[in-house]
Amino acid sequence: MNRKITYLAFFFLFVPFLNGMTQEFEDSLRIEENMQHIPIPKYDYIVSTNPFIMLWGCVPFSSEFRVMNEIRTGPKTSINIGGAYLSKGIILNIIEGTNQSLYGTTYALRGYRVQAMYKFYISRWDRPPEGLYIGPYFSLAEAKFSYQQTKILKDYYQIRQINYNLIMGYQFTFMNRFTSDAFFGFGYKENTWVEHQTTSNFQPMPNDDLPMVYNSHFKFVLGLNIGFIVN
Repeated sequence: MNRKITYLAFFFLFVPFLNGMTQEFEDSLRIEENMQHIPIPKYDYIVSTNPFIMLWGCVPFSSEFRVMNEIRTGPKTSINIGGAYLSKGIILNIIEGTNQSLYGTTYALRGYRVQAMYKFYISRWDRPPEGLYIGPYFSLAEAKFSYQQTKILKDYYQIRQINYNLIMGYQFTFMNRFTSDAFFGFGYKENTWVEHQTTSNFQPMPNDDLPMVYNSHFKFVLGLNIGFIVN
């Protein structure tokens, strides 16, 4: 009789434990099955540019040939790094063509630009990164301008533009392979011109003849990049 009571007590104690183990096993299988349906985020690589800046670059009268690279760094963050080559712009070519017929003057302009942007996406994204974002944005451009191609190494104006900004933008995908990224923002800028007459003789050049919006330290940013997704 005592043995039957012991078996019954053991049975009633073991059954709830067995049910709990079974439920836990079923839950683990269910979680594993659901995880198989959740896509693992891909760290897409986006190459982009702005074709319009070939007409007018960041430096006055320049053409800018830019390549930007966006790399995903986290669930909702990415870094955007780019470089550009600056050359004589279309408007400067037109002015040069007019002056050649009158004075025979030619112009030379070449330089570079580097940019860095860190994006914090606010809206939910999947693959590739898209949606509303904010973040810091940095840009540095340097160029040499001369009235003759042969004098750009010793008699030229050195133009330097640097700015720090906070931007907001929106990026979306289209045609499964392309992205459009439009952004705007505000920040601080420094634009300087230095006249180099020789390698050892140079002096800052006043920018009084340039528009006030160029000389001001206030920077307004407005940009657009069209990208191609590389998986």
